Amino acid sequence: MSGEDVSSWLPSARERLGLSQAELADRLGASANTVARWERGELKVRLAPMLRLALEALARPASRVSRPRG
Repeated sequence: MSGEDVSSWLPSARERLGLSQAELADRLGASANTVARWERGELKVRLAPMLRLALEALARPASRVSRPRG
């Protein structure tokens, strides 16, 4: 299975969130080196749709993020 090149949109999405590569990596459970390689197009993301969803969730105010009831 091939991955998706996210280098065309990931850097700007990360910057809009005000996150460094290391901060984004920490939130996604990846290494900062991996995020840097994604942004340079050296490494393709196999889960690009999930990455987009994660970035969208990070962009939402905390009050809009749904929390499990319990």
